Amino acid sequence: MSDDLDLVRASAKAAKNGIREEAWVPVEERGKLVVPIFAPPLRFHTLAELIDIVANRPPPRFLARPIWPEDAYGVAGGEMKAGKTWLVSDLIVTTASGGSWLGSFPIERPGAVVAFLGEGGDRKMVRRLAAVADFYGITDHRGLPIVLCMRAPHLSDVQHLQILAEKLDEVRPVLVVVDPLYLSARRAQGSQLYEMGAVLEGIQSLCQQVGSALLASHHHNRQKGQGIGRLSGAGPAEWGRVIVSAEVKSSRTDEETKESAVVLELVFVGDEIPETTLTIRRRVRAVDPDDLASPLAYSVEVLENAALAVTTDDGLKPSERRVLGVLDQSPGQWLDKYAIGDALAQAGFPLKARTIQTAAKALVDAELVGSRSSAGTAFQWRTGGGEEAENASVMQATLLPGLFRRRPGGHCL
Repeated sequence: MSDDLDLVRASAKAAKNGIREEAWVPVEERGKLVVPIFAPPLRFHTLAELIDIVANRPPPRFLARPIWPEDAYGVAGGEMKAGKTWLVSDLIVTTASGGSWLGSFPIERPGAVVAFLGEGGDRKMVRRLAAVADFYGITDHRGLPIVLCMRAPHLSDVQHLQILAEKLDEVRPVLVVVDPLYLSARRAQGSQLYEMGAVLEGIQSLCQQVGSALLASHHHNRQKGQGIGRLSGAGPAEWGRVIVSAEVKSSRTDEETKESAVVLELVFVGDEIPETTLTIRRRVRAVDPDDLASPLAYSVEVLENAALAVTTDDGLKPSERRVLGVLDQSPGQWLDKYAIGDALAQAGFPLKARTIQTAAKALVDAELVGSRSSAGTAFQWRTGGGEEAENASVMQATLLPGLFRRRPGGHCL
């Protein structure tokens, strides 16, 4: 055990006995607003020494290949109600069990997880973790090496960091989770880079000393845009070696079963990883919606989104290809803008009604689909039964492989 951890363990034991050690503050800083943190002593090495230290370590691995190195610290951010805690719960369970995060990123370093969960309460989190474990076929999730604290640690509080250090030294986790960051970063303004850096440095240092990855969940601000630029405040995006941004593409709730289905676009960026985008659909429902103790059913599926990156010289816009994809899945059937819009939203690529109409008109002009006017001034479109059907089939075979596939009942995915 390192000298640093020896010191903080002794301090933690003193704290348990009712002896609270006040953080030392330089004379010139007394009376000012400061963020007290635990920090290990400074150490110095020659370049040759550091080369030998790094060379004598085991080869580096990923925690989750290829988007999270085993020693990385970072942030998973998303807008309100994006289900960030579900993303975190999935990572906790798959790391402890040795599966694949979101069914897509293999866990290469499975092991113990220490998670601080400050939102939702213990009953809700137990239901969530059980639902995730059930989805991955884990029959005895009680035995998973997961240590939970149902409170967010105050990362500017020396006593909290001392207790945290003792627990990390005891458990030696491969992953530490703080959910959410805003409850842990009190006394620090999110807009102040230096204050946020001071808050985050303490837990970062402790995790590095025990060889653990660190993930903190955070919120998007309400500004327009995408990606890490929407993370609230200045510190988290600058601090993290890995940033995960979750953006809701569509969301709906089944009126009968009360199942929620959310399509998320996840973007992973970092200094040692390839930028990666993943589109998933997450479904959650209670087995008995009227019973708060009822088990939850959770599932996640990866959506085919290769067509979004297709660049061709056919002259069609992405919106026109999407509309064509829906019509081709129902050859010979007349569909209006509402039916097309519903199919697109369910597939995770929603379009506005006006955009659908404009795209459909362009497809008619290109003789790829037929049109007719229905009741009132509404229009309907279809493929099939003519030259436009043959042209559309050729276009589909080359431009839209895998974007839409059918369920057993015939509905588009």
